[in-house]
Amino acid sequence: MQQNIIQKRDRYGRMVPFFYCLLFIVTFSLCFRFFTSATVEQGGDAFYKWGFIRQYVLFGDFPATLNHHVCRWAINIPVYFIQKYIGTGPGVYYVWPFLTATLSAVFSFLLLEKIRGWRTGLAGAVLVILSEPMLRLGTQFLPMGAVVAYLLGALYFLVRWQHNRNNAVLVISSLFLFFCYGAKITSIYYLPAFLVLIYLAAENKRASIRSILCFLGVFIMLLALETYVFDSMTGATLGRVELIQRSHHAIHTGNPNATWQSSSDSLLKYVANFFVYFTYPGKAPSFLYYLAFGLSLLAFVKRLRPVYPLAVPFLCGFLGTAYAITSVFPFARPERMLFRYQAAIFELALLVVVLFLSSNPVERLVGNRKLPFNAGGREIRVLLFLLLAVPVATYSFKHVKMLNNGYMKTLKTMQLVSQASETHQPVFIPYKAGIRRSIKRIFLYRLLFSDERYHADSLYSFNAALLEGRPLITRDGKTYMLVDSNGCSENFAEHAVILIDFD
Repeated sequence: MQQNIIQKRDRYGRMVPFFYCLLFIVTFSLCFRFFTSATVEQGGDAFYKWGFIRQYVLFGDFPATLNHHVCRWAINIPVYFIQKYIGTGPGVYYVWPFLTATLSAVFSFLLLEKIRGWRTGLAGAVLVILSEPMLRLGTQFLPMGAVVAYLLGALYFLVRWQHNRNNAVLVISSLFLFFCYGAKITSIYYLPAFLVLIYLAAENKRASIRSILCFLGVFIMLLALETYVFDSMTGATLGRVELIQRSHHAIHTGNPNATWQSSSDSLLKYVANFFVYFTYPGKAPSFLYYLAFGLSLLAFVKRLRPVYPLAVPFLCGFLGTAYAITSVFPFARPERMLFRYQAAIFELALLVVVLFLSSNPVERLVGNRKLPFNAGGREIRVLLFLLLAVPVATYSFKHVKMLNNGYMKTLKTMQLVSQASETHQPVFIPYKAGIRRSIKRIFLYRLLFSDERYHADSLYSFNAALLEGRPLITRDGKTYMLVDSNGCSENFAEHAVILIDFD
């Protein structure tokens, strides 16, 4: 029995070191996340959720007003337990992004291994680890990091259900998709993909309806429960949707400076949103998106059923992100077209290409080509894979920092803050021009490095009064701003502790 757990047979009947593949993926992912880590970004998604949970753990204070950050329960609840049982120090901040990035790689391996074999799974997992979005999601407290992990987990359990027809596994898949929705509400784009996959995998029409009702029933029950809880807490009848509408900055359709990134002012331009990815994000990611789109359609034309579990959700994410709107004339998007919101599309596109390259028809296609050099179908597929993998790896390895990575900088900064507190020295951080940028940096310091108790109902209070009278000092031509006096009221320049690595 132990041997069956450690090893599995591939599609050729050969034994493969399944356990060691998983061990390699986990180890490589955690190491790569550590060596490519960055310091904490100065944005609400990056540190506000961490900060309000920290205040709750330390002081029991909960925001009086629930904004879109507080409503991300699928992230906030796990992080609450991380802080409660591991700690609230800035080093612990990295536990959640490291964990979700590693889970994304693990589920990528399990998913592709289930569909096509361990080699394809290993190739896909390594690409996910090295991918451009994971360089940020794997080190910052951003919602899309959890979305990718939950989404790939939901797809894995759906594929398992396709193999064993166990409704309990189908329920688990629905739970993971709901967690995905709980992390970011626009993940609802992927719900139709799961219903389509269940329909395509069902043995007959009656079985497909029964399975769809099972999956959808679990999702709707959880959605009703979530709405009831938020309504009970805040009086928001529509639950989280209403709370997000109240707090999140909506796209202003009447803004004369609005661009294609936020809205379309004509029907023709809205229809042309299919091409929006050439501009947002543009460059290499857009090429990957449209390549995966073409391969996904080809998979349906050629009836490559093993590609469906990734092609269908990719198409739903691709089209949903491009065409979802909250109003017409002008056609306003729910959110701007930002690359960090497209992480799930990017990872699914990578996996679609990998899975397509490993499919049997591709083997026959490339194996029958007459080439000017001697190579079989397998060698050609490896070459095509390298054309995809080499640019991904080249870009990601540029961000490797063995000693001076973000995690080490954060620990060093915390040491300086602790020493300054013990010796009652004032703490200064690099000053950036602009009220919003300066206030964000003050909030970042408070939420990450300080044990100060504060009450904040909104994300930021962009009040210039917060900066009035705040001492500034200059060192080596650079300006620094006071963030913590530690009881010191004079001779700031003489006693100042400067957090050079705060950026």
